[in-house]
Parts: sequence; C-alpha cells; structure tokens
Amino acid sequence: MAAFLADYAGGTITPDPQEIEAAQWFSRNALPLLPDPVSISRHLIDAACQHL
Repeated sequence: MAAFLADYAGGTITPDPQEIEAAQWFSRNALPLLPDPVSISRHLIDAACQHL
C-alpha cells in the first residue's frame, strides 16, 4: 500500500486497469466513509490530509 501527494493540473482520471481497479478525486470536506483509525490505509489518508 502506498500514498502519494501531487498537485492536480486538471483533466480526467484514467486509471490503468492493469494497475488499479478504480480511482476517484475527493475534496477534504467530502471524503467517503473512512477505514478504521488503526488501519494502515487510514494512517495514510490522515497523513495526506495534514499536508493539504
């Protein structure tokens, strides 16, 4: 599992189906239901949100 921070230049997300099943953009104030706070994925999300 990995997380990345980048500046969004615009355009449509086009995920490579060989690498990822789905991709979406979410604003910080409109995140979907988040994983449990003790999970690795939640730690990555929280760390990324602190940089915004």
